[in-house]
Amino acid sequence: MPQPGTSQPNDGSVIFPAAIGDTAMVFGAGVISAGYWFDTHEHPQHQIAWAARGVIAVEIGDGYWVLPPTRALWIPGGTRHRTGTAQGATMRGIFVAPDRCPVSLTTPTMLRVSPLLRELFDHLTGPDTALARGDDAERREHVDEPTASEHPRTDTRTDGMVTAATRNPADNAAARGERAEAVRFEQADENPVSARPLTDARPERTAAATTRNPADDNAAARRGRAEAVIFDLLEPVEVIPVGARRPVDARAGRVADAMTRDPADPRTLAEFAADAATSPRTLARLFLVETGISFGQWRTQIRLAASLPLLAEGLPIARIAGRVGYATPSAYVAAFRRTVGVSPGRYFTG
Repeated sequence: MPQPGTSQPNDGSVIFPAAIGDTAMVFGAGVISAGYWFDTHEHPQHQIAWAARGVIAVEIGDGYWVLPPTRALWIPGGTRHRTGTAQGATMRGIFVAPDRCPVSLTTPTMLRVSPLLRELFDHLTGPDTALARGDDAERREHVDEPTASEHPRTDTRTDGMVTAATRNPADNAAARGERAEAVRFEQADENPVSARPLTDARPERTAAATTRNPADDNAAARRGRAEAVIFDLLEPVEVIPVGARRPVDARAGRVADAMTRDPADPRTLAEFAADAATSPRTLARLFLVETGISFGQWRTQIRLAASLPLLAEGLPIARIAGRVGYATPSAYVAAFRRTVGVSPGRYFTG
């Protein structure tokens, strides 16, 4: 059942609106237990999914992203997704108001998390930088997502994919450095303000809540400058998401489940077909029609998807290759590079 403050669209996913803040970003933090997955849902705001500790995974349609602390995922507002973890993680929920967002990434995009960006994420999640809801937040309770033309920093290719946030010529490295320096000095002398719980339910407004405190205005200005540095540091990582649609037919589904349980299963198409009581030709046709790719390509996608959590944990390539069904490390590396676009060693560290 949806929780208070949520809505249930016709497609079965849940819409979770984040709280509205006085600046562009709202941060939340929580610990996800091992094996837990959120149900499929979406947010009106853009989201940056990131784990400060542990590894999280995000599924969007047929795409599958695994995110250690060195990587985050930009999830555009209104995108249905589910997030979970195999071993447990400390996750940051970073929500961005579309009407205050200076970048336009229209598709799910992996982001590089540098040490500075990580420190800023942690800094803005802390209680000393949480802001009380003000009149401006109340006015922005309901906002419509602007079109791409309303964002000046877009770099749209002919296929409609936005690969990076193009900088405004006036927003040069010196200006970004000044903002980062201002944040660094402000952190040394930060006046604590009351923390605001990141809940979906809107608290009742009181006379005290409608009176703005000068300290809150000052905190909002400092927070706004820190957020501006975050926007400057959002750097897409050019990778192709892995993952494949599960076939619907019971025979092909049985084979898909077997390969998902054990990506290293060495059986051939003919051997799988015999187990599913069908012919190799029929099984091959079912995979092509129902998933859009061949049986061999589907197996490769599943094996590479299974390798990502192991890669994020820092296991040696030789061990990963054997656990997901490759006879040699070089065969695994070649398949990974050919499918994803980068080598396994650079997927999380480059």
